[in-house]
Amino acid sequence: MSQATALTRRDASAADAVEAEAEAGAKQYLTFTLNAQLFAVGILNIKEIIEYHQLTEIPLMPAFIHGVINLRGAVVPVIDLSARFGAKPTAIGRRTCIVIVEMHHRVDGADIQQDIGILVDSVNEVLEIPADEIEPAPAFGATIRADFIFGMGKVAGRFVIILDLDRVLSIDEMGQIASLSHDEKGIVQP
Repeated sequence: MSQATALTRRDASAADAVEAEAEAGAKQYLTFTLNAQLFAVGILNIKEIIEYHQLTEIPLMPAFIHGVINLRGAVVPVIDLSARFGAKPTAIGRRTCIVIVEMHHRVDGADIQQDIGILVDSVNEVLEIPADEIEPAPAFGATIRADFIFGMGKVAGRFVIILDLDRVLSIDEMGQIASLSHDEKGIVQP
């Protein structure tokens, strides 16, 4: 399959998802800032928001895996979204937060639930964005990969980038990146 065909299929499926969202009516999104840009994620995946506190770093992880936290006895990996998007790591400030999201993945035929923390500059508010105010992701010109974007929500005359968390936090892709990162450092994978 050519890259153009793959992009066309991805764009069509993203447009279909935005259209299905339009039929469902307005949804609520948590908005946050990252590198002076406004982003949003659907609130259905969000478990909680916690203040940033010291993380335990894990050796030999890719730069976007900031570390892990102990959340009521569970080990939760924390992803630095800025680094995940290919920008510089997040500068920790007094408003820096960790948004805990619940992700569901299918591994070897079993449904797996995984809590993942995402590091953001600051959390803003929960907004209700009508589905007819969400445009498909742009094919170019964004500061992050187009497949990470679910759509562009129009709020008070400006755009909010609505993220597709299933793509941003894809366990398979992050695992592949981690193994590539280890290979580049001369560590042989089993």
